[in-house]
Amino acid sequence: IRGYNADDEIIAAEVADPDPEAVIHALLGSPEIEFLHVRSVTRGCYTMKVERA
Repeated sequence: IRGYNADDEIIAAEVADPDPEAVIHALLGSPEIEFLHVRSVTRGCYTMKVERA
């Protein structure tokens, strides 16, 4: 899971195994992170975008 700032720069990245929900909550807890991209661990392929509600 990659965390991006308002300038679309990667400022954080974490492997979400075994608890992706906890990693998502932790990353979105940072005020610098605007959104997340979830990617495949094996191939790095983009899966989805996560934003605050």
